[in-house]
Amino acid sequence: MSKKTKYWQCLWLLILCISYCGCSDSQSSKKILQSNEITVVKGENSSINQVKIPDSTDTFTPNPHFENYLTGTPIFGKNFVIALEYPKGEKRHPLKNKQFLFRIKGSIESKTGDAPTNFKLRLFTNQIADFRNNKAREEWAMEFDKTGNFYQFKMGNILMNIDVGIYYYIIEKEGEIEPYFVGKISLL
Repeated sequence: MSKKTKYWQCLWLLILCISYCGCSDSQSSKKILQSNEITVVKGENSSINQVKIPDSTDTFTPNPHFENYLTGTPIFGKNFVIALEYPKGEKRHPLKNKQFLFRIKGSIESKTGDAPTNFKLRLFTNQIADFRNNKAREEWAMEFDKTGNFYQFKMGNILMNIDVGIYYYIIEKEGEIEPYFVGKISLL
């Protein structure tokens, strides 16, 4: 991972900490990022608590960084808008013989008229260390077919040998820090 990529990831995490964790100065935010802690406010008049987030968690513990995208956190400044036909919402899927057949289908609309290029679909575990190190479990280049003003994509029948747990699938454009889409799969 390049220094520039690490810089932007740290900056984004700092912004998240400031906006979601109640930090008011950069020193507090920097300290939180370095110590793997999040500030949690319980109720309007309650005290502020520091919660440590370990790099390794149980396979069914949600990753708070990815969960922020699932709870309606807007993704700003994008030239493309992604809509999924499948899967819709969080998927819970039973595993048979540690195998999972992954499928995704949707469309992407260009706000600028430019064709989408250098997009990839990445699959992450729920582990904080994988997020921090930008280490996807799987990664695929995306291809698009133009249909009117939209570009369709479909990736079907990707058979994976995989363990039970929570996984996040990310659609991102190469060279950009922030994802265009984040989805969640729980394999049981």
